[in-house]
Amino acid sequence: MGDDLTEAFLIYMFGLEGAVLYGMDARFSDDGSLQGVVVEDDQRLLQNFEYHRYSGGRHAQDINLDLISQFEGKGYGVNSGDLQGIHYNLCGEITSSVTTGVDPIKALIKFEQIYIENYGVVYTDGVAILEDHTMGTDAGDLSALMEEYGWHGERVGNADDLYPWRDERGWQPKPDQVADHLNNGRAVIALLNLDTITEFIEPVNNRNDASHWVSILQVIETREGDTVVRIFNPYQNREEWYPFDHIVDSWELQGNQTEPGPNYRAVVGTPPEELSWLPNP
Repeated sequence: MGDDLTEAFLIYMFGLEGAVLYGMDARFSDDGSLQGVVVEDDQRLLQNFEYHRYSGGRHAQDINLDLISQFEGKGYGVNSGDLQGIHYNLCGEITSSVTTGVDPIKALIKFEQIYIENYGVVYTDGVAILEDHTMGTDAGDLSALMEEYGWHGERVGNADDLYPWRDERGWQPKPDQVADHLNNGRAVIALLNLDTITEFIEPVNNRNDASHWVSILQVIETREGDTVVRIFNPYQNREEWYPFDHIVDSWELQGNQTEPGPNYRAVVGTPPEELSWLPNP
């Protein structure tokens, strides 16, 4: 594929489907519609953390926690049978760590130590989450992990949040809003819908759906005026391109869009001052 700019240039010139003709790896549904375009290994903007070496299943994020020496014998993940030790809901921890430049295994060890309680209410309990393979993470958990590495995480999705998506154009995230965060060095970790059969980000179909944290890395507009985004998807430890509208249609919603939310939830991460000069991933 050439250097790192080749991929974005092809998409700018020809759009996602046109870029496939030049060698990009695309996946199509049975009806012929584009599901997603997988980024070539040598084109990835993020360092490729090889955390799937700890995977006990065919999905990279299904890490077998028993294989991590610090967790051995603690009963984390599935606690019996052939799948013992496997945790199925680590997308939040993995995405937060990779986005902030931290090895996911080291971040999981750090996450175990996080316990935040206020006035008798437990907000984050790393041990409890690691023990229960069905338990995922919320925006507060991701922010707590990012704070351990000097980042500041802000929840997005409620009307009174610091970075609300809502404006005179509607409740949904807009390309310029997401791009503005990235262009100012902030990370955007979004709660989208994963189709666990196709393994791509898809709108809810009430069959194979799973709420799934991903990191939005790049927003570009093609010469035809279409907006596309590059994301990091921890499910198979890869980066993928999608039309921006497809991402919005797949973004997590609760209830309708005429109420204060939470809708289109995300975490916006601001790096520590010593990293603020770096470009976004």
